[in-house]
Amino acid sequence: MSKKNFIPQSHNTPMVEHMKWATTFWNTGFFDDLKIFEEYKDILIVEDDEDTATLTKLLIRKADESVRIKTVGSAEAAEKHLSNLRRKKLNGPSVALIDFNLTGQDGRHVCHLLERYFPETKMFIVTAKNPQEIKEKLNEQKLSVELI
Repeated sequence: MSKKNFIPQSHNTPMVEHMKWATTFWNTGFFDDLKIFEEYKDILIVEDDEDTATLTKLLIRKADESVRIKTVGSAEAAEKHLSNLRRKKLNGPSVALIDFNLTGQDGRHVCHLLERYFPETKMFIVTAKNPQEIKEKLNEQKLSVELI
């Protein structure tokens, strides 16, 4: 086989494959029903998986380029960010998308921080785990959080 006849196969990274699925999901209207981006413009993403955080940010930007997004990779980093906002007397995020299964403290810790510092923040827990199990854990702690 000569080199000029060799055509490399395209290789899709897991992120590219995930984008194909997620873009289809994003276009279903699921998020339109939530009307997140009409009301909320400052978004905090708390996600310890870098690919998922990047994907979420890209999808949000696709829906509305005018939103401001802050991404942190742990509950501890979220606590530092929220404390800094509070110390500087700045507004908190309008909405927070929080991974339930974070490394270290879980997403409930971030929810408690937001309730204490910025109770006006609309909170969403994002998880691939059993939603009923997560709802029970959230209800045990009387957290007012939407589940995605």
